[in-house]
Formats: sequence, C-alpha cells, structure tokens
Amino acid sequence: FPELGADVAGRVVALGPGTSRVRVGDEVMGDVSGAGFGAFAEYVSAPEFALVAKPASLTFEQAATLPQAGGLALAALRFGRRVQAGDRVLVNGAGGGVGTVATQAATALGARVTGVDAPHKLAGVRAAGAEEVIDYTREDAFTTGERYDRIVDVTSRRPLRAYRRVLRPRGVAAIIGGSIPRVFFALAVGPLTPLAGGRRLGVPRWSANDEDDMAFLLRLVDAGAVRPVLDSVYPLDRVAEAFARFDASEHVGKIVVTVGS
Repeated sequence: FPELGADVAGRVVALGPGTSRVRVGDEVMGDVSGAGFGAFAEYVSAPEFALVAKPASLTFEQAATLPQAGGLALAALRFGRRVQAGDRVLVNGAGGGVGTVATQAATALGARVTGVDAPHKLAGVRAAGAEEVIDYTREDAFTTGERYDRIVDVTSRRPLRAYRRVLRPRGVAAIIGGSIPRVFFALAVGPLTPLAGGRRLGVPRWSANDEDDMAFLLRLVDAGAVRPVLDSVYPLDRVAEAFARFDASEHVGKIVVTVGS
C-alpha cells in the first residue's frame, strides 16, 4: 500500500537541496497527507514543512499517533470560538485517536468533558480525562437533557435538529468524521451554519501540520497534559491486521504500524 499512511515518526537519513529546518539524524514526526501520503514504507520522502521535532519524552510509536489526530482535535476545539475554562464539551467517538486527544486537550483548557463511545472504550475515555462517560449502546447522549457549549463529533450520523437540541445558546458543534452523507451535508450547508439561538454547526477547516496547532500540541505534551493513547503496534507485513482491528472499532486510541526494530 505505497499510497497509504499519513502520520510518520522517525529519524532523518538524507536531505534534499535547499533544506534548512531539519538535519540528518534529527528525530521528527509529522503528517504527510498533504505531500502524497506513503507513510507505510521503510523510507518516506516528505517536504520539511511537514515535519516537526519529536519530543524527547515520546517513543517513535507514541509520536506517530499525534500529528493528524492532534491537528483535527485542536481544529475542532477552536472552531467558531475557542473552548474556554468551564465549558461543557461532548466528545462523540471519544475513544479513538482524535477523540482521546480532544478529550485531553479540552480538559487541559479547563473544560468539563463528557465522552461517548462503546463500552469497551469507556475506561480509556475516563483515563483521557472525561468527567462523565456514556455507553452509546445503552444511552443516547443527544436525548439525556444535558446541554453543551461544544460538541466534537467524530462519528456524525445525526440530523441538524439533534445538535440544536443539545447545544447551549452560542454553542458550537464541530463535525470531523462520521457517515459520508452526513459530513458532505454539513459541508454543503456552509462552513459555520447557524442553528438559532446563536448556535452553530460545521466542519472545521484543518491544515496538516499547522504551525500554531503543532506548537500548542507539543506544549501540552511537554506539560504532560496530552499523552498519546497507543492501542497496539503492528509490523509492516501485518498492516492488513491493523486495518481489520480499526475497521472492527476494537481499538482505543491509535493503531501504529512499525518498520524494523
């Protein structure tokens, strides 16, 4: 699968002409989705803007979980207006890669997080900092009567009226995943659609390796506020098994594929 794979973490072994931000031997991580993908390989060629220094506190496997998931999570938390201390935040799909980062980052910002996911993921959601958890197989988070300042929806499958019902006035719902028809509908109705009462919904604009986002994410990592949630590690020759685990939604956090030892 040479065209697959977005996140990378590794050591720089060679440089192209004009490279100035990285040096041979640097330990780096990044999202190469904007440069042709191709992370499932022994060697990856990427523009230097797609790479940042790997925190010394993280292993390569841990670092590989963060670039894309972290960027999407932070985009969802700043969408419309930034999450603030005291906000109530609902993370729907809180047990995956994006959800665990969003939960930790929102908690670090002083928000109170409710995480929604399958029962086998709820312990991981609590460990990520969620104050409350909801097992979606037993309870619908959108009909409990609770209201939220922010919804981060990684598994969107709901009509617009459902978001309007659970958002507080001036609340924002950020859709960053889910069924293809629902995401396309959210994109079609506008980047930040009003839902009455100052409520808004949309799909956040996101840029891979945004400098401000990556700098903020790494500060949270350095402070211990965000820690990678590493579900499992597969060697490259077992990448099909990694995808099977992902497709079955058995994972908590991120699945990583490694090359060599």
